[in-house]
Amino acid sequence: MMVHLFSVLAFIAVTFAVQATSHFVINKAHYDSVGILRSEIIMPLGFLTMTIQGLVMSLALQGWQGGAANLHHGLWIALAFGLFLGAYMSLTEAAKYEVPSIVAWIRTEAISTTIQFTAFGLALGLIHQRFAQ
Repeated sequence: MMVHLFSVLAFIAVTFAVQATSHFVINKAHYDSVGILRSEIIMPLGFLTMTIQGLVMSLALQGWQGGAANLHHGLWIALAFGLFLGAYMSLTEAAKYEVPSIVAWIRTEAISTTIQFTAFGLALGLIHQRFAQ
């Protein structure tokens, strides 16, 4: 059970660090130009989403590799989920919302999603490897 708790906490930390830096620092002007975003974010919903996603990936890794999970497996699972979720964030949101530039939206979301899920994949693999020992 601790492996999943640590995995979820790692996903929250990585996601918050990457996405907050992207949304509020590096790409602030980009996100400010999108007219449909809330001025005040509902943080509990974000944390609930991160908890669910982190738990699903941790359980998927354990179900796939059991106690033999390692860094490579964690990275593979996280990148697979990142591709799945990132396709929605990068492509579908650009198709649904009035974004100023579709190309800029796709680029911004794809880069931040890739960084987020790569960093988490490394953490996920290390956490599961550590608990397997």
